[in-house]
Amino acid sequence: MGFRECGRTASAQSLARTIAGSFAHHSAGSPAPPAVAEVRLPCGLMPSQVSELLDRDITPDDYEMLLQLDESVTRPTASRAGVERLAGASGDAFLGENCAICLLAFEKSDEVKVLPCTHFFHQECVARWLLERCRCCPLCGDEALPPAAP
Repeated sequence: MGFRECGRTASAQSLARTIAGSFAHHSAGSPAPPAVAEVRLPCGLMPSQVSELLDRDITPDDYEMLLQLDESVTRPTASRAGVERLAGASGDAFLGENCAICLLAFEKSDEVKVLPCTHFFHQECVARWLLERCRCCPLCGDEALPPAAP
């Protein structure tokens, strides 16, 4: 009722006729309308690819497409200076323990870095994690360092 009061009934009907008419012109014998060119999204995928992923289960065949999505996401990483400032310790203090990143046992000669949450890792392992993956602890998720400057 409110729709008619606004005086839009005629324009809505004409819009419906226009849409119906556009479908009528493309019957089975008629050529299809020209395809609209898809523009790549910032993630690198086409809108149709994203839509297809949303409407079905993910399969192993989607691996490359998912990698492309993953590469387009900016990671909240730490700065190299921040990583270098982390507290260090010798491997002696951690004999019998394993690095939770590489799963190797600590040896006397290892350089170990300790995060503010007190989790400890090989220097090389945690440096790579914080610089390339995430600035949070790989075990507890606590923020280990402030974000890197852009």
